[in-house]
Amino acid sequence: FDLGESEVDDYMQNALDNVDRFAQWLHSARPTAILHAAGSTRRDREADVWQVTYSANVETLACILSAVTRLPQDERPVVVLPGSQFEYGSAQMPWTEDTLAEPGGAYGASKLAATQMLSTAVRQGIVRGCSVRLPIVFGPGQKANQFIPELICSCLRGKRFCMTAGQQVRRFLYVDDAAAILLSVARRAFGAPIPSVLNAPAYAPASILEMAERVSRAIGTPELLDPGAMAY
Repeated sequence: FDLGESEVDDYMQNALDNVDRFAQWLHSARPTAILHAAGSTRRDREADVWQVTYSANVETLACILSAVTRLPQDERPVVVLPGSQFEYGSAQMPWTEDTLAEPGGAYGASKLAATQMLSTAVRQGIVRGCSVRLPIVFGPGQKANQFIPELICSCLRGKRFCMTAGQQVRRFLYVDDAAAILLSVARRAFGAPIPSVLNAPAYAPASILEMAERVSRAIGTPELLDPGAMAY
């Protein structure tokens, strides 16, 4: 779920530099599906975030598609891409697969570009595949600076947790459930045509504040929440 930065960098560089080698491996291994889950989840506003997220999330997929298309049509594996609800960005909810995406930053824009690339390849009959737009995935191995693990750690340490007013509504999904969904999509896509973009099922929408209250109550420290202490 959370590779180290150096491991992700190594993977991406190998994908960019060794398309021919990867195509040879695909020909010998003959996998039925590729679940392309490596990439960048950076959502900061540093100057390099645009280049990093594009390279990690778009260029690596392009290399995978290039390798796959070097195989005979009947040997090409299904390509499943974990997409993101961040592709929708500021678009009005409820989101459907036909909702016009309005990403609000580099991460969402890069994931949308990757989704469009895979969808185009599927539409042209080059590969079978699907981009599965996941909600906010949480669980073991998640980076400590993400909302839920940061909240858990703060509560366990008895520290006040400063947050926004938390009125943003989000959908959440446990990591084991996310993995099961992606594998199920891969199996279905291998057996019969499916849409090139799917929204993953998720728990009922909840505001960030509601989720924070649930977590803090489960730990027994609801008094540590400080909603509104930070600006959006």
